[in-house]
Amino acid sequence: MSDSSARAALSRLVKRGLIATRGNARPPVHHLTSQAIARHRSRMRHFLDFGAHPPEWTGEWVLSSFSIPSSGQPARVPG
Repeated sequence: MSDSSARAALSRLVKRGLIATRGNARPPVHHLTSQAIARHRSRMRHFLDFGAHPPEWTGEWVLSSFSIPSSGQPARVPG
């Protein structure tokens, strides 16, 4: 990644309110904003809670089927 690409990415994150610059130091010191931390925590809670409370089974089944064309035979697992 080039220096200019990194600066552009940081600039976009600052504009989105996810990163802020602290003080007037050179080079600038960047840190996560409280908005970014809250967003990260919310997403982590979502991922960690996945499957913690599975829905009650309704008694219904779902069937999924697929086929591999003959050109894809090398990808098939030997049976």
